[in-house]
Amino acid sequence: MSIATLPIPAAPRPRAAERKVFAKRKRLHGPQWFERNINVPVGSRQGLYRNQNNPAMWGVLDWSTRSHVRVTVLAKGIQIGGTLAFYGLLLREGEYTSDNALIVVADERTLKKLIKKRLQKMIDSSPSLSAIKSTNPDDTTMYSVTLGNGFTIEGGWASSEVSVSSESYRVVILDEISKYKSRGNIEDAKSRATVFPDTHKIWILSSPGIDTDDPENRDPLMVEAEACDVMLEFHATCPDCGKEQVMTFDRFGWPGQVNLEGQTEADPKAIRRNRSAWYQCEHCNSRWNDYKRDKAILASMKTGWKPTDGEEIERPQSVYFHFPAWLSPYVSLSEVAASWLEAQGDEEKLRKWHNRFAGVSYRSEKKALPHSTIMRLKDDRPEGLVPSVPIAAITCVADMQKRGFWYKVTAWGYGLQQESWLLKQGFVDSWDALKQIMFESQYQDIYGNNYSVTLRGMDSGGGEGEEHQDLSRTAEAYLFAAANPGVLLFKGRRRLSRLFNVTDIDRLPGTNKPLPGSAKLYTLNTTFFKDKLAAKLLVSPDDPGAYHLHKDTDEDFAKQMCVETKNEQGVWVCPKGKDNHYFDCSSMEMALIEIAQVKFWPEPGRPPGNEIKPQQHRKEKQRRW
Repeated sequence: MSIATLPIPAAPRPRAAERKVFAKRKRLHGPQWFERNINVPVGSRQGLYRNQNNPAMWGVLDWSTRSHVRVTVLAKGIQIGGTLAFYGLLLREGEYTSDNALIVVADERTLKKLIKKRLQKMIDSSPSLSAIKSTNPDDTTMYSVTLGNGFTIEGGWASSEVSVSSESYRVVILDEISKYKSRGNIEDAKSRATVFPDTHKIWILSSPGIDTDDPENRDPLMVEAEACDVMLEFHATCPDCGKEQVMTFDRFGWPGQVNLEGQTEADPKAIRRNRSAWYQCEHCNSRWNDYKRDKAILASMKTGWKPTDGEEIERPQSVYFHFPAWLSPYVSLSEVAASWLEAQGDEEKLRKWHNRFAGVSYRSEKKALPHSTIMRLKDDRPEGLVPSVPIAAITCVADMQKRGFWYKVTAWGYGLQQESWLLKQGFVDSWDALKQIMFESQYQDIYGNNYSVTLRGMDSGGGEGEEHQDLSRTAEAYLFAAANPGVLLFKGRRRLSRLFNVTDIDRLPGTNKPLPGSAKLYTLNTTFFKDKLAAKLLVSPDDPGAYHLHKDTDEDFAKQMCVETKNEQGVWVCPKGKDNHYFDCSSMEMALIEIAQVKFWPEPGRPPGNEIKPQQHRKEKQRRW
């Protein structure tokens, strides 16, 4: 028999594992892959992922896996499943490729927790991923995970430049970028995907933070959002009228209750307990409870995400999703409403509500008071007339400028209310004129009784936050105070643990020359005293403790009194080019009467022994309540 006629043995059939490796696999669509491979670890909907359990997330999974989308940005509220979604998308890439991926979180501790308690558990619970999990224990560390097919996930954190700039990655996740203490590494991390121009994926997710108009202090999430080609919002379909709408908080409602004074007010605890808040359809005015809200979101699961401006862009490369917490079935409408009510009057709680529930950056919208609010404090007294009430003290304070002094003279009543009456204000251009205002001026009431200034103060020059203090001007202030005993010198500090600190001055500033005489320099907690002043300006003229102005007060005074506002850091700031001299004088007045403890001075005619002492103040206040 010739070799040519020998039978050719049949090739052995490949084993199942070999067929699985070499078979051409079709990539599953993002939402479809999730339902086969992702398990929800905790909660009322624990178990295999189901898109209908979080319908609004379907569109995020869909858009993020489209071939033309390179960057996805998600501004999220709490409990929306965004973290699960993006890390699931990351692992989906791991099943189909052998590329590298980078995760950047806020700090090293968060990274270790993420890899150990989230990624490893997601891999173990996924049928597809567990099959390609590496058996080499060295492939799983505190900072990285490598699958059996070579796909490697490495971790970095925002404060470490080295951890985000060492390799190239096709997939990059930036998690909670609004919480990064160091934001300079964001661009470094994004640039790691540069070598994959047509296939890279960058996913950015975060609850928003504080945003400002200052380019150096912008919320990085909003910077990334504004750079996207398309900004998407979810349109829910009303289960009653069938019309679509974007759910906004201004259409939320809740019941009120009648309190002991007969007024209607909302009770956050009752709203949360009874699940009594609702959303009102903008088309048919039907009220959605949590059940109807879930139906409205589910009805728009695959069609709800639409461009904010309505303009469709063909094959956008970057998309932004605004995903407030009330789109999530895990968050009750009543929890949103109750948390809003509890946040009123508390700046920090209000910021957290905007970030965690509304999914938007918080901007401190504290606007300056309209000057009409100040003008309403005027009474019918002419300038210089002392009111016909018992007067405890008359203060004169001055705001020193390089070419003169803005000053303010005010009368103060007795008691804890600290009611006050403006007597005179203006500007003088010399030390002699200032001395005359402080020590020689006389004021009268309608009965002809004479009054003189009893408490005096002025700023010491230099001002907080200025780069160069005018030392010669400050030295002049020290000399003036030393030559005129009783004039207190003030210096402001925005952050101070106490209301004020006092220092004895015995030398001229910046020199070793002795001061001829003595003076006291008070470093003031300006934030506290300006807060106290701002509260005073809101007291009605008819109520105890009001801040009265004479009838000749002009609008320039009023504008200076309301020009300053508090910024996002809680610090009072004045716009550039605006005058705030009278506001500064008024805050120094508040400090002056606090230092002198005028509120505890005994009023003439009060029975001896019944005067209020500082240590008795708290007990007496408690008895009144």
